[in-house]
Amino acid sequence: MGGMRRVLLALALVPLGKVALALPIPFPVPPAESILRATGPHRLYLNFDGATVKRGPACSSSAELCSYVVKCESGTATVPPFSGTAAERAGILALVRQYYAPFAIDILDQKPAQGPYTMCVVGGQPADICFQGRVAGVAPLDCDDLNGDVDLVFAFSTASHNDPHLTAVAIAQESAHSYGLEHTTLITDIMYPYLSGVEQGFVDSTMGVERSAGCRSDVQNSFQVLDQVLGPSLTRAADVAPPTIRFLTPEEGRFGYAQLVAVRLDANDDRGVRTVDLLIDDGTADVQHLHSDRPPFDFDVMFNLGTHRIQAIAADAAGNLGTAEVSIGVDGTGLAGNAVGPNPAGAPCKSDAQCVLSCIRSGTAQDHCASPCDGGGCTIAGHVCVDYYGNGTKLCLPPALLSFHPTTPTPTPKQGCAVGAGAAATPAWVLAAWVLACRHRSRRRRS
Repeated sequence: MGGMRRVLLALALVPLGKVALALPIPFPVPPAESILRATGPHRLYLNFDGATVKRGPACSSSAELCSYVVKCESGTATVPPFSGTAAERAGILALVRQYYAPFAIDILDQKPAQGPYTMCVVGGQPADICFQGRVAGVAPLDCDDLNGDVDLVFAFSTASHNDPHLTAVAIAQESAHSYGLEHTTLITDIMYPYLSGVEQGFVDSTMGVERSAGCRSDVQNSFQVLDQVLGPSLTRAADVAPPTIRFLTPEEGRFGYAQLVAVRLDANDDRGVRTVDLLIDDGTADVQHLHSDRPPFDFDVMFNLGTHRIQAIAADAAGNLGTAEVSIGVDGTGLAGNAVGPNPAGAPCKSDAQCVLSCIRSGTAQDHCASPCDGGGCTIAGHVCVDYYGNGTKLCLPPALLSFHPTTPTPTPKQGCAVGAGAAATPAWVLAAWVLACRHRSRRRRS
């Protein structure tokens, strides 16, 4: 079986400044009959006890302890044992297990007695394998796991000061390179090429590839690549119920938001929501994609003026998806992050509930919100004050609606704010106080 493998040399970097990645080195794929694969769950052995590794120009083997990423001219390299505490070691092991929990792989800290396994040597620093650079780990990039479950990778825990979080991220990234994952541009993804200190995981979302080394050209979904190579865990495979998700704010069909809109979501799953993604104006040139992997699922989003469609997608560990969608209007009149309340006069609407007073049905034209007036004119340019229902209640309406004969009853007052049917002309100062009171009651508060 012919082909090429590639090795990615400088991988997760310590947070003392960015260092350029080394160029990938072509490596021949071993014959198909020599490839060892696990018959059950894959196994990743974290070797905290140190190792002496041979240099081999065409070797990456946990069983033979040889690696072509070793650069020592002597032909061997010795990585010392992990120098951290027992608590730090336990923390590292727990975090790596957490990162790989969705997949069919066992994370071990004792060497398997038999069968194939991937090994990560945990300890030391880059100089121990004669590798130049300020890096936290190094590994072969085994596209599509063509070398099987035998690769050998390194996580230099001394370079990350034995910090459990930083070391666990380095281990997860280096081992994932041996399963065919490349670096990505998303900082919350394990495959981000610099140790950032932020909470990370294998993100189930399409993201950019950082300087492709040959496995894929420009994009990668880290979760899906691992899912294809390793398979789902038994727990995840049995999960078929999708998450539920709904918008707390903004409201469907609401018009009158400021450009900064508080998007608040309620997402739930019987086994836990893993990620929530927002797609704003998908399919347009102004599409935005936002991502969160922990509650509360809150986003503060800047919008251009106009109407917008917001889609929310919740995913659980099994890859089940729940979706919700709202459309809103942004005219810049609201308080930052909040709606001003009911839609103003002249704004598009779908029901009376979205307006201060009433949603005027226009037949073939766009429905619009009406607002009361005192007969002396309307503040909205081009609108006129008319007794639309013929019962003494004056409304400000756009001229396009004047010829449409109403078929709906007199609007019902909302929350005690609407002008009652048959009311006499209302002074402007009373209307101003009434509108402010309505706005105050309509604002939604976060719990």
